[in-house]
Amino acid sequence: MKPLISIIIPVYNVELYLRRCLDSVVKQTYSNVEIIIVNDGSTDNSLVICEEYYTKYPNLIHIINKTNGGLSSARNIGLEYSNGDYICFIDSDDYVDEKYIEILFRNMHQMNADVSCCNYKRTYKSIENRYYSDKIILKTDDDIIETYLTHEMTSACGKLYRKNLFQNIKFPVNKVYEDILTNFKILINCSRIVIDESMLYMYYVRRDSITTSKFREKNLHLLDAWNEVLNITAEKYNQNIYNKARYRRDRVYFTLLAVIARYGFDSNISKKRKNEIINFLKLNFNVIFKEIFFSKLTPLNRKIIMLCFRVNYCACFYFGKILRRLF
Repeated sequence: MKPLISIIIPVYNVELYLRRCLDSVVKQTYSNVEIIIVNDGSTDNSLVICEEYYTKYPNLIHIINKTNGGLSSARNIGLEYSNGDYICFIDSDDYVDEKYIEILFRNMHQMNADVSCCNYKRTYKSIENRYYSDKIILKTDDDIIETYLTHEMTSACGKLYRKNLFQNIKFPVNKVYEDILTNFKILINCSRIVIDESMLYMYYVRRDSITTSKFREKNLHLLDAWNEVLNITAEKYNQNIYNKARYRRDRVYFTLLAVIARYGFDSNISKKRKNEIINFLKLNFNVIFKEIFFSKLTPLNRKIIMLCFRVNYCACFYFGKILRRLF
């Protein structure tokens, strides 16, 4: 019999997207899965939809109800209730290919890997064409961390994990960007990971997502996460890996300035605090500008924006303000 794989799906007020997600999960070609839905105190019809699917698939779906505590707490509860030797996480507004679990497990088994990854596609569409690839990459030892730091591997989604990797690791509660540090801690304990270039995970871009909404205080958690990654690399790894971790941390100053310029501030932030945040980010951005601007890791389009910020960030911010009013 195939090993049991636990699919953990945190749910909070996603009634518009939930059916699409659950439809993609119950249709998986891999036959031995349990679907653990953690309802994180939803106030819309999400729970009703979950119960509807439980009625249809009582042997497949388990529902856990809890008071609202955020994505990390929901994932941690899902881990506690999971029975599988393998774990994967799917966000409830995303969806996956029907061969998602099958391909991830096959690669993990064939390569004797600790984590199996696939490619993902950012999409605004309800239905997206999948892309299958024959390219499979095996990473070992320090190459795992270097790949993490130079590619988009921070998300807990799009991956299949051996459950024992989470024995002493939990997602940080009351934090956003919770995947960054958690995934890093997982991967430094891995000896082999496998990466499939197939696009099997569809990351649905919502307008109210933390990555596409106005700047809030919690956006600064991104800087906290990468500072912790940087501290760990300083203790455990060589100068080359440390430099790549420092680049990722330094780039955060630009990223947060870009969020402010594009989306503006949340209305709950006072004018004084807005000025403090912008001054803090600009000061650090100016210090590290040359390093990230001339780095081979920085794409040309980002360099152009960085140069504009360097010349006159205030003008960029007010230009973004005008665009927000127009569109």
